[in-house]
Amino acid sequence: MSEASQALQKIARGAGIVFAGTVISMFFGFLSRAIIARYFSTAEYGVFNLA
Repeated sequence: MSEASQALQKIARGAGIVFAGTVISMFFGFLSRAIIARYFSTAEYGVFNLA
């Protein structure tokens, strides 16, 4: 393989790792908000969102 091909492969691998991390982070953010919304009252959830 040429140097350019190896460099592009490293860039693609790094971008894939960043993408996977972003998706996992968004999932846990969604999950935490669902749990918080379930156990807090309406007023408490509003205060949480303001903070």
